[in-house]
Amino acid sequence: MSSLPSSAPATRPGASSTRARALSLDEGAKALSTHCMGAFQAFQGLNQLAEDMRILSLNAELAAGRAGTAGVAVRALTQYTRQLVSQLNRLEQEMSALKIATNDLSDRTTKDLEALRQIRESAATDGYDSSQRSESEALASATALLGQMMDNARKLGGHAGRIRQVADQSNGIATNIAIEAAAAGRHESEFRTVSDTMKRYIEVLQSMVERANHAIRQADEMGQALTRRLAASA
Repeated sequence: MSSLPSSAPATRPGASSTRARALSLDEGAKALSTHCMGAFQAFQGLNQLAEDMRILSLNAELAAGRAGTAGVAVRALTQYTRQLVSQLNRLEQEMSALKIATNDLSDRTTKDLEALRQIRESAATDGYDSSQRSESEALASATALLGQMMDNARKLGGHAGRIRQVADQSNGIATNIAIEAAAAGRHESEFRTVSDTMKRYIEVLQSMVERANHAIRQADEMGQALTRRLAASA
């Protein structure tokens, strides 16, 4: 495995909302999109990690077979590992679909905010309010799209929570394999290697979750600040 990704730096609470007040609406929407995409990007490589875990479980099952009665418990643990791998694969597919939907929402939000800006500039320059209804529609549409983007970020947070659960359950498996290794005689080294490798994979999963949650918090703060600004500008 490659070296573990570093954890995201701590951010002062409210920093994103403070930044949103200093940005234009267009810039704030782009920043929100960046945070959302950063949360999805945190799980880049999840497919490969799940495949690595699957292969490790197969190799561990072969080792358990060679160990005979000393490997019975390890064999059961490796089968459970493959169930967890299936969960990771399902979550990755769901997150991929969510990412596509969020990217589409981002594009539509940007277009609505640009339209809103042009409508307001036109009204200010020409000195008439015939665009009042169009402005109201653009404002309502942009607000709704921002809400959907925030909902998607929260959904991703739910997926991150389930991935953390998989990591916790995998950690229990790794610990139990290490316990079994101590009583496996000449097969101890093989089982201990499996346990140690599993723990490295778990560390990567945990790091992914931490970085995703950091970006999700930033997205939520930015989205709330932008929503308040749109409501105040109505």
